[in-house]
Amino acid sequence: MQSLGRHTNDLMTSIYITTPSSFQIELGHGGLVVDDLSWVARTYNKPSYWGHRFSSAAQTRAPGILNPIG
Repeated sequence: MQSLGRHTNDLMTSIYITTPSSFQIELGHGGLVVDDLSWVARTYNKPSYWGHRFSSAAQTRAPGILNPIG
């Protein structure tokens, strides 16, 4: 669904996939461990440092698990 990439907010390297039944799943590694006592909320101007480009199939298909009948 999306290529390998790294998020700006949690530094996780991940990939987004779609299952045969159209569920969308993110598989990732290396995200930040958040300490609730010292965490500071921030705003980022882009979702990823690199990657996470949509595949051609993801660009042409409706998101989610809905498959209209008919």
